[in-house]
Amino acid sequence: MSRKPAGTRSKVRAAGSARPRGITIHVPPPRKAQGGPGRRFPPGNPWRYVKGQSGNPAGERPLLGANYRKLLALIVPDDPLKRTYGELVAETVADLALAGHLGAAVELRTASEGTRTVLSFEEELEARIAKDVREGTVKVSDITHDLPRDMAERILRLAGMEWPNESEAPHGDEA
Repeated sequence: MSRKPAGTRSKVRAAGSARPRGITIHVPPPRKAQGGPGRRFPPGNPWRYVKGQSGNPAGERPLLGANYRKLLALIVPDDPLKRTYGELVAETVADLALAGHLGAAVELRTASEGTRTVLSFEEELEARIAKDVREGTVKVSDITHDLPRDMAERILRLAGMEWPNESEAPHGDEA
């Protein structure tokens, strides 16, 4: 049987031991949930919620967009061509897009063309039928007789028309 040299420890731990001996880990007690009973402001506290009063009685602060628009309309002081900040930003974004910066290209397209509104299947269908009604390929009476009234009204509204008089075109589910 051989002995280990003095000062070395065995790598084998005691059965069931998850950490070396002599090391203690402090685990704090679980925290109480925030809020709830006992955490309310006492009566008279200026920050206490007042029933019936708006959460923001002073109103909204001005949005950054308004300040940006003011700044972008100003003329750059040292610019020999007397361009505005907005013109310089647009030129910089265009230069970045030409250099291959995808984010700049997307920004140019979005700012110039806007974002495409994605319609649901039903909205897309109603828009196509409304186009056909405007062009005269679908009769108003077909719409008012064959479709539910709320859908038919939306289609006619999209086509720029009003619901016909009940005597002219009675609806199928009301007969």
